[in-house]
Amino acid sequence: MAVAQQLLVPLTLLLTSCSAWATDGKSRILKIKEGASFTVRCISSEQGLMSMDLLQRLEEETHVLHFYEKTRKVRLAKNYEGRVKEKGEMTKLSITLINATADDSGIYSCVYNKVNAGTQDIEKFPGMEDTLVVVMGGVNTCPPADHTLMTPSLLIASAISGGSVFLLCVAVLLICLVPRVKKFCARKSHRKAPDLIYEDMGRKCYTPG
Repeated sequence: MAVAQQLLVPLTLLLTSCSAWATDGKSRILKIKEGASFTVRCISSEQGLMSMDLLQRLEEETHVLHFYEKTRKVRLAKNYEGRVKEKGEMTKLSITLINATADDSGIYSCVYNKVNAGTQDIEKFPGMEDTLVVVMGGVNTCPPADHTLMTPSLLIASAISGGSVFLLCVAVLLICLVPRVKKFCARKSHRKAPDLIYEDMGRKCYTPG
């Protein structure tokens, strides 16, 4: 639920920018309030169809229902049980979803299935109309800040905690850096030692004429 609510703003922007997508006469955009109902139309002129699937796409594809023509049996996904009503023939079917929630936002597409007489493979045919549904409302807003919660004692405790963390960080840095500094100084003094020896030997070996 929370994920869908976070996607309401992108979907609203999509609603305002997809007017060209809906001008082809084959697509619709529906903007409804949470708790309302909306209708998706599944239309096809293909002959010999066996069944139809209604799919919803948002972040991923979700199966809404499966309609079998021969028995007119409808199988609903668990999230849609008790909320879907269908009316009409399979090739001209109106599907109404009631009590819409933010999770119902997305693009609804109808896909028709047909058995190929030659290969016996199942062929898929898209419906003539897609529907973009944006369910508005139900977004949790941040409550107003309660400044009375920041009492003097809480401020002092916060300052002490922050100071303790800072001192701990400084101590850790010192513990890590001191051995490295010592090693660096030892290497530097070791490198200078031969020069001092040679200089001292030079002074001893030099005898003025």
